[in-house]
Amino acid sequence: MASPSPVIVPQSLKPGGTIAFISPSARLNDQLPAPLSRSVKFFESRGFPTKVIYSPVPTTSEEPKFLAKARHVANEVHTAFTDDSVTCIVSAL
Repeated sequence: MASPSPVIVPQSLKPGGTIAFISPSARLNDQLPAPLSRSVKFFESRGFPTKVIYSPVPTTSEEPKFLAKARHVANEVHTAFTDDSVTCIVSAL
């Protein structure tokens, strides 16, 4: 039997740390912009820079819609995790 993986405890968010908002599931940024806007304003008013990593899924006839969405969203998530300036990622909407 394999030993359990060690627990990984992330560092706490420090003042001035950048918070990235991603929307990998419902993609409601366009239909419900107010909750996201309030969250961004809340954190920015407390000294946390923010990034909203979201853009509408492009429509294309070259691949099925589900595949296009999955590829697009995966790219946004990857962007958030590989951005060295981001210290916190919030999955929103």
